[in-house]
Amino acid sequence: TGLQERDQIAEISSVARGSSADLLGLIDQKPLGFPSKLGIKPASVGGTGEVRFRLRFPLFNNLKVDDIAVNAEADMTDLSMDGLLGRYALSQGQMKLKVDTKGLEANGQAALNGVPLQIGWREEFSARAPVTARYTLKGRIDEAQRKALGYPLAPYIDGPAEASMEIEERRGGETAIGGEFDLKDATIAIADAHLLKPAGMAATGRTQIRTRSGQPVQFDLIEIASAALSAKASAVLNNDNSWSAEIASLKAGPSAAKGDGQSDPKADPKSDAMSDARGRIAFAANGDSQIALTGHRYDLRPFVETIFKDDAPPGTVKPRMTLSLRFDEARIDDVLELRNMALNVQREPTRMEKVNLTGGFSTTGGVTLAIEPALNGRDLRLVSDNAGAMLHFLGVTDMQGGTMTVNARYDDTQATQPLTGRMILKSVRAVRAPFLARLFGAASFAGLGALLSGEGIMFENGEVPFAQKDGVLTIQPSRLSGSQLGITFEGNINQKADTVSINGTAVPAFVLNTMLGKIPLLGDLLVGDGILGVNFAVSGAKSDPQFTINPLSAIAPGFLRRIFQAPEVSVPTPGDKPAPERLPMRPSGQE
Repeated sequence: TGLQERDQIAEISSVARGSSADLLGLIDQKPLGFPSKLGIKPASVGGTGEVRFRLRFPLFNNLKVDDIAVNAEADMTDLSMDGLLGRYALSQGQMKLKVDTKGLEANGQAALNGVPLQIGWREEFSARAPVTARYTLKGRIDEAQRKALGYPLAPYIDGPAEASMEIEERRGGETAIGGEFDLKDATIAIADAHLLKPAGMAATGRTQIRTRSGQPVQFDLIEIASAALSAKASAVLNNDNSWSAEIASLKAGPSAAKGDGQSDPKADPKSDAMSDARGRIAFAANGDSQIALTGHRYDLRPFVETIFKDDAPPGTVKPRMTLSLRFDEARIDDVLELRNMALNVQREPTRMEKVNLTGGFSTTGGVTLAIEPALNGRDLRLVSDNAGAMLHFLGVTDMQGGTMTVNARYDDTQATQPLTGRMILKSVRAVRAPFLARLFGAASFAGLGALLSGEGIMFENGEVPFAQKDGVLTIQPSRLSGSQLGITFEGNINQKADTVSINGTAVPAFVLNTMLGKIPLLGDLLVGDGILGVNFAVSGAKSDPQFTINPLSAIAPGFLRRIFQAPEVSVPTPGDKPAPERLPMRPSGQE
């Protein structure tokens, strides 16, 4: 029986059942007193439970409180209490508790602010413990639930995520949070930076956070890994929900924009290459942003769409944005790449205030683009010594080489911010152009057709005045001229409806026509706009336009040709102003 031992130990056990409030009141007595240590008032606690006590102490005449070992275990059902961690209401708790003079352990399932979670809790009672409390939380949490817990992440992370988090309450008031996440069903999106991980794409995340009451939240580590977006960064979330992030590494794939996480097997491998960058992103509480990225390679097609192909009506109010990009290689459309690219953009609420772009094409030549504020508007100037590449960017894919200069102006005094300007082309060559091939075939210009499929047709000079308003690009009377062919054309491209409506005249053997035109009377009679002139019209959807060609005009005298010309496509002009007169065709080398 052990009674022969000098030191005798007594053990007392008991079981109590009842309301959670009564049971917690019981273990709130000394020497435990754990509810009071946690700021919990037993009377405010709901639910029922069972508590098992065990006291163990030596049989001394001078017994002290510290000599008594006390522990209790409790099973709590439908546990509820307010003010947990100073901000959470716990409910629907099914918890097992263990408590002794050193601390408390609790495990089970409960809802925090209505969010169901698997909860683990360790509370240290020692005044010397560097970590006073440690919590583990596991569950599937959507954006509404994150907001209820005080950690909203939309619009940057939206949708449900499997979360496993460990929270430490440190002595001195700091809280440290570590988390691992399964983000497959969540969407990750930073709109102005054009970063997207769509829902349904496998992804994982990891974070390390430090917080203090009333101070910004420090994200010491943010890691995301997926096929479309991988990043490693640190960040600061301010009390007004503004934030900034220092990006140590960022890899983004174009497959993310497709929303399926898969690459197109027919795509150019270079076009599907991952973007690789580092830099800084900052967003104010009102959505204003500052983005600075640099690196080896980046897919800028989404940025180009934002700057040059925005479908929003002119004057639409948007957050301010300052953008600075520096990359060794940058893709600007499905084919074109720039080397040593530098892009700076300043967007004001109602307009793209400044744009400065410089870079060299991966083939030859380069481009410089500037949009700068001016009196009552903005000036646009573009200069390139590879006009073919720039025309490809603008949707004309069958031209090579040459130079391009564009001078234009936005009129910001008008709500629609119309753009008017003029494009000058020099020494541009048309190669395998389907429209010209069709034109030559209909007009029996076999020689030009063969030339087109070979070395191409050179246009020494080109002049294209234009106006853009309300989503309609109006091409005013324009010309391309060379020793082999001259073309005049005008019309419009409706960018909203994605339709085209252009008519014009093609004049082969330009030198011969010019020579005949110098003969008095005969030239006036036979030439006019050209004895070999052919009228054409292009109309309909841009993806499948209809062509109308009048081959009879190829053999008719100039003053009779208009009788047989193809019906001209109606060409509306901004403001319903009368259409300007056609520019006369001029021989190569003459201005």
